[in-house]
Amino acid sequence: SQQQGGEHLQREVHALRDELAMMRDQLRDLKDTTTQYDLSFDTALQRIDRRVTSIEQENQQRLGR
Repeated sequence: SQQQGGEHLQREVHALRDELAMMRDQLRDLKDTTTQYDLSFDTALQRIDRRVTSIEQENQQRLGR
């Protein structure tokens, strides 16, 4: 009976370790995804900034400045 209790406890510990490993993997994937979105957002902002700068320069040239 005591041996069965120890085996049950071992199975629980292994199950918890497996669950933690899965959670670590999910967290790593989430961090990777977040980084990709951050980079994509930053790239989009840079593109918008370049377009605005270009439009401003075109307008200055049209106005003869």
